[in-house]
Amino acid sequence: MKSPIGKAARIGTVAGLAALAATETAEAAAVLSTSISMVDLSTAADNGALVLDIDGDGTNDFSITGEYYGPNPALSFNGASTSAWMVSDGFAASTVGEGYELANGSLPNGASYVSTTILFDPFAGVSYGEFYAGVRFFRDGELHFGWLKFDMPTDGTLNGATLVSAGWESEAYAPSTVGAVPEASALFISAVFGGLAAGRRRR
Repeated sequence: MKSPIGKAARIGTVAGLAALAATETAEAAAVLSTSISMVDLSTAADNGALVLDIDGDGTNDFSITGEYYGPNPALSFNGASTSAWMVSDGFAASTVGEGYELANGSLPNGASYVSTTILFDPFAGVSYGEFYAGVRFFRDGELHFGWLKFDMPTDGTLNGATLVSAGWESEAYAPSTVGAVPEASALFISAVFGGLAAGRRRR
């Protein structure tokens, strides 16, 4: 005979997990891009343009274009043809700190969203090393905010230039926290629910 206490405990556990899952879902709206990870930018100046899909929906969201001014390499963000923008001081990308809340009305002093801006141009003094840049783009006709993490060389070359990672806010028009990724606990809860469902089917 099955214990009613054990059944009640299981019900309580499921209810508690459901409440926790709802909380985690609300807090884990940040999405780590699976299509942008450790992208080598060293050949971008040779190949002209590198198109990128930050949200993995099969649509190009923006590109990174490269060119040489004599022997000097340069990289630029370009979202003009796809209605995407990057936070910029009007000339080069404005660096944003990890944890910064990106939104339409929340930008570093003197910065704005522009469709084209310089990412790397040591000859012009634009060589930040490792930094975050903020972006916004459209997904299914709705505006989303996100971030890109770069690691640029500081020796005047493109050797080792890398787009390290990217993330975006899955809730349209909601602010994006720079550097934020989904909580691991949310993934754990999903696994627990999957195990409970499998257990029920086996009975």
